[in-house]
Amino acid sequence: MDPSQKLRLLQPLRYFYDKEERGMPLFHFVDRDEIPQPERDLLVHDSDMTSRLREYHESQVELDILRAERMGDDYTRLVILRSEETDEPVEFGAILLHLDQMEPLMVDEVVEGDEPFGQILDRFHTTFFSSPRAFFVTTVDEILSDCLEASQGDQVYGRCNAIADKDGNLLAEIVEILPSGGGGAATELMG
Repeated sequence: MDPSQKLRLLQPLRYFYDKEERGMPLFHFVDRDEIPQPERDLLVHDSDMTSRLREYHESQVELDILRAERMGDDYTRLVILRSEETDEPVEFGAILLHLDQMEPLMVDEVVEGDEPFGQILDRFHTTFFSSPRAFFVTTVDEILSDCLEASQGDQVYGRCNAIADKDGNLLAEIVEILPSGGGGAATELMG
């Protein structure tokens, strides 16, 4: 994958770093086999992260929107997903949602921002395809430290993902970053 493709995959996150005039941490793209456990079980799958995190942490997942912006039919937000049970962060992410590909009631729910996108997909019984496009490791900077409750300099893993509906229409482009060790108490997942 050439550098311009990598930058494109990180665009949902880069958008917010650019708005704050901050340099992004370095991202090193890795093969799925290079990701340690438990992060590999959490990242290497073709499902949405919300349901995977809910299962792994044995807890509902709550949405904490840090920033959001709507630009026509695109809606982008910077979020933390937290365990409802412990309030610990279980994921930090940036998502670009293509509202023109969703039914109006779903758009209302997405923009309202009360629950993660994966839960909305489940509730609307949406048939979708999740396609991880790349996996990476990055070093925790000040923003990631605050959001993931991690130490600056720690290494954390993540993925660039795309979610499309059954007709192949792109619903969302997502950069998903996990706390070190998958975050908090958890159960083992079966691949």
